[in-house]
Amino acid sequence: MAGTIVAFPQSGDTDRNSFITLLQKTSKGFIAIALTHYGDTTADPKIDLGSYVEVNGAVYGFGDSLAITGDSGDTGDVWFKIVPDGDSCSFQVSGDSGTWVGNRNGYYGTGDSANHRYIGGSARDLNGHYQYKFLYTDRITISTSLPVAGTDGDIWYVREE
Repeated sequence: MAGTIVAFPQSGDTDRNSFITLLQKTSKGFIAIALTHYGDTTADPKIDLGSYVEVNGAVYGFGDSLAITGDSGDTGDVWFKIVPDGDSCSFQVSGDSGTWVGNRNGYYGTGDSANHRYIGGSARDLNGHYQYKFLYTDRITISTSLPVAGTDGDIWYVREE
């Protein structure tokens, strides 16, 4: 099952509309993603149920786990991204990394991937296993690896298992 868009309620009430507008503005860049198999080096990660992420102004929620797709065939560094498709989205792996886009408050691709929200990544070994997974929590990264200096002033923290 794909992630589905979370619609904001509509109303004619002025106060309620102001509140909804505020929520829409503050959700920009929101990311509350959990991966299954986070510390497992042989199982493919999935977005865990109950996760939410904002992509291009829409908030997507995951009522079921969502498997990763789009085998990049790459080894070494790979990145996880959310790819919107109307009212749903997919969870894909890519050999390309995103870049921080300040006015969208998240990591996004360029060119054909400009609307893809990058949520983290991993090292991928020769057997196709995802190791040292990490997730962005805005410009800070939570990682299963040792602390390292990231790009653009990012800070990576060790995640205790």
